Amino acid sequence: MYNQNRFSWLNRIMLAIALCLVQIGPLLAAPIEIRLVSLAYPPYFAPDLPNGGVITEIVREAFRRTGYDAKLEFLPWARCLAYAKAGQVDGIFGVWRLKERESFLLYTDPMPPIQVGFYARTKANIKYTKFEDLRPYKIGVVQSYGDPPDFVAARLNTDVAPDDKQNLIKLRAGRVDLILIEKGVARYLITRDMPTAAGELVWIDPPVATNLQYVGLSLAKPGAKILQQAFNKGLSEMTADGTLNKMLSQSGVLEPIKTP
Repeated sequence: MYNQNRFSWLNRIMLAIALCLVQIGPLLAAPIEIRLVSLAYPPYFAPDLPNGGVITEIVREAFRRTGYDAKLEFLPWARCLAYAKAGQVDGIFGVWRLKERESFLLYTDPMPPIQVGFYARTKANIKYTKFEDLRPYKIGVVQSYGDPPDFVAARLNTDVAPDDKQNLIKLRAGRVDLILIEKGVARYLITRDMPTAAGELVWIDPPVATNLQYVGLSLAKPGAKILQQAFNKGLSEMTADGTLNKMLSQSGVLEPIKTP
């Protein structure tokens, strides 16, 4: 009887240990590594920003919470798109949602929005209420960015540059009359790289578009839907527990999300 009771207790203990291991096993497992790419887009994400910038931090944390180690790499934008189309990466982060990209990207839930619009030389005193008002001007755009559809449909006179900084240089030099650029990006680049131009260049209201930022997952890679669900779950948790708004407040470049 003694031996039977002893073995009975041992069996119960072993069963309890086994159940604990089943429950904590996923927590002990090594995170799954995924590779995401984007261009440098300061002040929101770039390799020389603290922790890679606030959007970088949000993406890493959302995936970390669901068992993924997101390795983020910064490349030229055209290469980011090509790699995603070919399935050479798991996706692109900080991407805008455009219809023409839906053939090769599966979008997550959105991250905080940014404003896209025009910068001009202050002395030019350019004003507009509709795109038709801008027909006399040459407008600098960036190659492969995916400009707002209404702007594209207006078929204005555009001049292509490889990046936003080059467009700011061209604008200051008078080689273009306006440039299409994200408002925070322009302020950041002017402050960092062209401080003497601060009074020479100005944002023009109204903005052309308010764009949400997403992670776009490559449909050429298996498991895109699983990664989409994982990111969405992590982002939802961050929103609910206040982590997201804390990150936004500390960033100084994006406003916290207001709740009803």
